[in-house]
Amino acid sequence: MLFTCKERKKEIEKQIKNIYNAIEQIKIKKKEIISNNRKIIRDDGKLILACSYSLNNDYTYPTLVSMTSLAINAGQNIFYNIYLLLSPDFTEENKQILISVEKKYYDYCKIFFINMGDKYKGLDISKRIPQPHIID
Repeated sequence: MLFTCKERKKEIEKQIKNIYNAIEQIKIKKKEIISNNRKIIRDDGKLILACSYSLNNDYTYPTLVSMTSLAINAGQNIFYNIYLLLSPDFTEENKQILISVEKKYYDYCKIFFINMGDKYKGLDISKRIPQPHIID
């Protein structure tokens, strides 16, 4: 089938218009996905992954090393919500040590402290998990 220049131009314009419409539909769908997944996708498009540690004062530095490794190795599209389940006697000094990771790697992580109080009391917990601060 032969096209005149005018017909060919109209066909090309129609294809371009379809491409732009498809791009707009993709943008709308992306906004809809982000809106529906607010809890797992940040406004900047990063996927939020939750990570938790259960620790006492004796495990501040191993936790610091692990959290730093998470932040350093986070991909460009990854953000960690780090939940720290703390023994009731966890010191403010140790909290500040751990917060240093959030301050340095603020684009990759946010730290949440949770004082566990006596919530572990009476639980049968494996001997592989250190228990120096549990009160029976």
